[in-house]
Amino acid sequence: MNEAPPHESQNHDARIWFSSHEVPPGPQEIAAVIVGSTPPGVFGLEAAVDRWDGTQWTPYGRLNLCTWVMPCTNAVVPLDSHERAPDEGVSPGEAIRFTTAGLNQGYYRISQTNPAGTASGVIRVVDGAVSPPPLPAVDRPTLAISPAVLAAPNDAFRITPVSAQGEVISLSDIGTARLERWSDGTWESGTEVTIAKSDGSAAHLSSPAALDDGTYRITIETADGDWEGLFAIDRTLGKS
Repeated sequence: MNEAPPHESQNHDARIWFSSHEVPPGPQEIAAVIVGSTPPGVFGLEAAVDRWDGTQWTPYGRLNLCTWVMPCTNAVVPLDSHERAPDEGVSPGEAIRFTTAGLNQGYYRISQTNPAGTASGVIRVVDGAVSPPPLPAVDRPTLAISPAVLAAPNDAFRITPVSAQGEVISLSDIGTARLERWSDGTWESGTEVTIAKSDGSAAHLSSPAALDDGTYRITIETADGDWEGLFAIDRTLGKS
């Protein structure tokens, strides 16, 4: 099973970006975002999982994905499992999460569909891979950021504070935040950034041009404690 599978863009309408495309064996929590030339509409939270056998993709299991406001991080279940995903949906740009717990080494394709098309991405479980950036805990307040992957550092995005109970609340003026980049298995020393005033509408980072591609943790300090969220910058999304 050493031969890598073909590039997914050749086979599907859109791709799924992962916070790490190669992870070590064991329960690794992964963020996923539908990106690229996506078909319109909302995608369901149930995803199909195929495993590469060296020559072709074969059905492996199902994955009930969790949105940022749901208190869960699910693993792949067998094809005949009776577990079903919630009757909710996710739009392109919104982050969802899952865990690789139970997956042996190999390549896995995760696919979501809607009436307009299919989005898919490939993740590899392999010894020696760097651990992915840790996701915010599901039992703590978090920041849901959309789109969670930016094609350029100055792209606009929305910040939605979500309580530990999954309730969406309002931060009338976010102001400043601490920004850290995941690199070689650790968060790099943070820097303070300014965020435009946001009431759930578009926001942006001030003077972000120097930010490299990668996954970032953004932390906002409040009287009730720290609020954390993740987003990424991937300039390849802006290329035709």
